[in-house]
Order: sequence, then structure tokens, then C-alpha cells
Amino acid sequence: MKPRRTGRLQRATAGLAVTATLLAALHGGPATARQQAPTLPPDWQQLPSTGLDAGVSHGGHLWHVGGDGSAWRWEDAARRWTRHGSRSDFVRIDGAAGGGAAAIGSNGSLYVTDGVGAWRNTGIRAEDVGIGGGRIWLAEAVLPDGSRGLLTAPFDPSASMAWTALRDRVKRIDVDASGRVWAVDGTGALFVHADGRWIADAGAPAASDVGVGGKGSVYVVGTEQDETLGGGRLWWRAPDTGAWSALKGRLAAVTASADDRPYGVNSLGWVLAGLGVSPDVRLAAAPGSGTEPAEAEEPA
Repeated sequence: MKPRRTGRLQRATAGLAVTATLLAALHGGPATARQQAPTLPPDWQQLPSTGLDAGVSHGGHLWHVGGDGSAWRWEDAARRWTRHGSRSDFVRIDGAAGGGAAAIGSNGSLYVTDGVGAWRNTGIRAEDVGIGGGRIWLAEAVLPDGSRGLLTAPFDPSASMAWTALRDRVKRIDVDASGRVWAVDGTGALFVHADGRWIADAGAPAASDVGVGGKGSVYVVGTEQDETLGGGRLWWRAPDTGAWSALKGRLAAVTASADDRPYGVNSLGWVLAGLGVSPDVRLAAAPGSGTEPAEAEEPA
């Protein structure tokens, strides 16, 4: 798979050949056949809160946006949620390893905090945020020329960040502990940014959100939503093989912890913590052609 110029997402041909390419890019070697799914009880733990979104830092800091748009952080010592700041217009949030966080308001404004002081307005507008590997990434950000794309910078809770703009268009984004970016575009396709290029995971289910754990697990929320049951079906990608399995439970938004446990919020507003991974069914990839993948269409 040859690198493409910046500003275009690569859409890989569906199949096993693409899975092998993706695994090689992620792990620096050929794909292996081994897979061992973590085991857990089928139930999720409902946390004592309601919300719109959740974010777990790779340092273990758990945040969520309350049903009223306020920001809350879990305090392990007190075993309770503590409200952070007085704002009540947030819709998306993610935590930073050092204890800080970034949140996006209902009008798209990006705010950051060190976890101790107040929220600071960065003057940047976007639709989603992910933090990992010391960097912040923004999806559907307003670029300096007024167009939409990606923005990234070393994370600085003082709100003074040197932004780099990319023309790539994605709707949802998350970043692993090493700084590797996973993103979902407007068609529901899942991409990973590895070795300076975007690679599509052609075996992934159509997704509406993505969360990445600290040990390589990737979770996506399916696009087929049933709000009466809690949202879209949750899918898990095995780190070593790239195989996808459907999990018990439904979510509207997903994130993942440093130990690969999923967290999220469902369409009923419940904030949920997964006790592990319990595969329900396997999504099998069709044999691929092994040909050079075509470039993706621009997301809608």
C-alpha cells in the first residue's frame, strides 16, 4: 500500500489482505493467527450518574459530560463524581494523561483544563476531540481558511497550542497512548493513522463512534441505532489479529481505559463501565483481492 498525499484518506480493499497490511502497520510485523478474547461477566456496571459523553485518559482519569452539559471527573479516593467548573454546554469530552481534559461545547468551542483550574476557551471550534501520546486531535475542526478538517497540537491545558492543520475529514476520533489516531468518517468507515498514512480497516462494521484502549483494543459503536435498547451495538477489535466481535450491550458513545476496559454512555443517558469483553458474534471478513487500494471518497 503506497502512501498518498496529505489530505486524502486511503480506503483499503475489503478482505484478509487488508487485515494483514493493517496489522503489519500497527505492530511492525506480519499478522499472526493467535487471538484470545478477554473474558468478563455479561453485565455492565452502571455508574452513579447520567450523561451525554465519556472520556478516559491513558493515565486512568475518568470524565463524563452530564445530562445538563456539565463536566464531571471521577474521584477515586472519595468514590464519587465531582463537578469541574460551572459551564453547562458541553457535548464531547476526553481526558489527558496528566489529569487535564478537553471538552467541546454545543456551539463547537473547544475548552481545556489542567484538572485543577477553570476551563479555558481556546478559540478553536470542532466536533470531536481525542487526546493521547501527549497530543490533542480535533475532528471537523474549523481551519484557518474557514474550511473543515483535522487539527492537532501538543496538548497544553493553558490553551496556548501550536496547531497543525490537515485536510482530512472525519466525524469521530480517538487516540491511543502512543499517539496513534483512529477515526470514523462520514460514511461510517474506520481508519487508523499509521506510518504517516491513513489505512482503512475494511473488516470493521459501520461505526458512529470509536474508543481506543491502552493495550490496543479498539471499540466502535455500530451505526444501526435502537434508542429504546440503548443505542448502537458495541464491537471490539482484537489487538493481535484485527478480528471484530460484537459485544453484549449498546452505547451511543464509547471510550476505553488504559487497561482496555470500555466505558460509555447509552442513548438513555446511563454512564456505563464494562467489566471486560464478552464476544457475542464474530464479523468475518471476505477474502480480499490483494490489489492496491483505491482512495476513499470524501466523507459526506
